[in-house]
Amino acid sequence: MNKINELLISIFVLFLTCASLPFPVQADASKTIDNSASDMIELGRKIYQDGELGDGSPVKAIVLGDIEVTGDQFTCLNCHRRSGLGGPEGTKYVLATNGGSLLVPRVDLYMERPAYTYETFAEAMTLGVNPKGTPFDPIMPIYDLPEPEMRALFGYLKTLSNKYSPGVNDVELHIATVVSKDIDPQLKNEMLQVLNAFIDNKNAQTRHEKKRYTSGPFYHEYRNKAYRQWVLHIWEVSGPAESWAGQLETYYQQQPVFAMISGVVSGDWNPIHNFSREKKLPCLLPNTDLPTIGSPADFYTLYFSKGLTLEAQTLHSDLAGNNTNGDIVQIYRQGTIGEKGAQASEKVARAGKTEIINLPLVENADWQEIKQKTIQPGVGAVVLWLGADDLEKYAEVLGEHLSSAPVYVSSSLLNGEYDLIPPPLNRAAKIIHPFKLKEDQQARLRQLEVWLKQNNISMSNPRIQGQTYFACLLLNGGLKHIKRYYYREFFLDLLDHGERMSLYSINYPRLSFGPEQRFLAKGAYIIDPATVKNHWVIPGH
Repeated sequence: MNKINELLISIFVLFLTCASLPFPVQADASKTIDNSASDMIELGRKIYQDGELGDGSPVKAIVLGDIEVTGDQFTCLNCHRRSGLGGPEGTKYVLATNGGSLLVPRVDLYMERPAYTYETFAEAMTLGVNPKGTPFDPIMPIYDLPEPEMRALFGYLKTLSNKYSPGVNDVELHIATVVSKDIDPQLKNEMLQVLNAFIDNKNAQTRHEKKRYTSGPFYHEYRNKAYRQWVLHIWEVSGPAESWAGQLETYYQQQPVFAMISGVVSGDWNPIHNFSREKKLPCLLPNTDLPTIGSPADFYTLYFSKGLTLEAQTLHSDLAGNNTNGDIVQIYRQGTIGEKGAQASEKVARAGKTEIINLPLVENADWQEIKQKTIQPGVGAVVLWLGADDLEKYAEVLGEHLSSAPVYVSSSLLNGEYDLIPPPLNRAAKIIHPFKLKEDQQARLRQLEVWLKQNNISMSNPRIQGQTYFACLLLNGGLKHIKRYYYREFFLDLLDHGERMSLYSINYPRLSFGPEQRFLAKGAYIIDPATVKNHWVIPGH
């Protein structure tokens, strides 16, 4: 067991440079393979990213001399990353496995060797040595790959990071932000002011950096050469969400961009998410409470959190932790974002077999009837997916007749401003709050306010302005370390190691970076005014 634990801990920090001991060829697996070029590349991708052979069975390997492992336990992707460019992991440095690295000799570099050919690559896979004959680290997996899979993997590696991504040239790096035409003009302006000011400041510094790196040998050799003027494009979409993909495609054809940043639209982010995935286009931290929660393959969009789904999961974790009995009554206004929150909650409740009673508000809703349904016996909890105006109306009709069941309020629907909750709810309702507590946020808000004032911007929306500023910091941090390797996948791989950036988070208390983690904030507070206590909930933990 100790040896297995050593493997599982160590495998992520060592490089998987595709080496293996001799294994018998698996003839059955090769029968399923179509030898067309595109199918072979796709097979190579499945081996690299998913650890699967042509017949769908897991790749087999041996590590540490005698421990059998399979591709569903770890993959080449785990260490060499999606770009194939590797990087530091713990005390080891993961070597690049893209074609541009394998097919050229390593000279005057760590671990010198001749260039790989297919034959020496196959020897590395079956004998555990590089073209120079140097053995690999004993923890490096030794794979059991049939000949067709071997060629497919070698072919796929040639495609990794083989040309620079669109959206960048020798002097400019193009980025875009997406807004919908029907969004609140003030909200749009609050976001764009931050983006424009940050980019103006960045470009002013870039002019000095470009001069500096040519002025001295150290700077010229070792400092990054990624100095480009940032050019921001505002992609405004309008009409039905189903038409947005076509509009985004038109913008993209006019001027490809290297990445999308921030953004704000009415409704959910799904059309932009799908476009990002289709174009393999990084999309950093959009301002949305309705992200797309898809599969692990959704690599290209990085969100702050799961938004209202996170709140729904936090709600039901708290209910389960308190052994809540009875029906869960949800109040929301039809056609608003609150309805999305109620739907997310209902989805979570179905998984836990909890009964949900929905009370949708329509125009001229009967608040007295709503009130009676929330205070009657048998109600286990009341959830208010409401904005400030509707909370006021509910509080007015409620008076002091509070439900004996716990009442929950969504902080996101108040833009994080839970001070807007009116009495008597502000004394009794539990607040689902995925953001920093106000007392913990003040220092970062003061720093943000100083920066905003320096750029002649008033702080009118701390959440949107803070999130947009952090997105800019993250983009800048990733590009600082990209050097001259303008590959979108490499850029996103680098962000997986951005844990230090969480120190600069303005709105969220805890951000977790890491491979395949596309939602940085994993939990939320339950603020309980009645007990003057707050506790942090990570759903599922």
